[in-house]
Amino acid sequence: MKDPETADKLMPDHYYGTRRAIIDTDYFETYNCDNVSLVDEKKAPIVSLKEKWKNGAANRTCLGLASVGFPNLFMSTGHESPSVLGNMPAADARDESRGTISSCFKTCIR
Repeated sequence: MKDPETADKLMPDHYYGTRRAIIDTDYFETYNCDNVSLVDEKKAPIVSLKEKWKNGAANRTCLGLASVGFPNLFMSTGHESPSVLGNMPAADARDESRGTISSCFKTCIR
């Protein structure tokens, strides 16, 4: 880790095996990338969808697939999704949504 402060935040404060172990290649190295940052939940608490959408009127999504403030969350048939308006089986709607979500991932990987 290049940044000692980030490395300190990633240091586990529990015994091995008491929580899910990170078994991913280059997990820690990912935090050395310029486009990656660690969010400290203690300093910036995570807001749940339930809390964010409690008033209902302020719901904002992109085609019902993604929501502002939740960059890693994709919903295959979320509210405000065009799939709920169509007269198509739910499986077809999910397939359409998966195709769009897959395209998002491919774009991000490039």
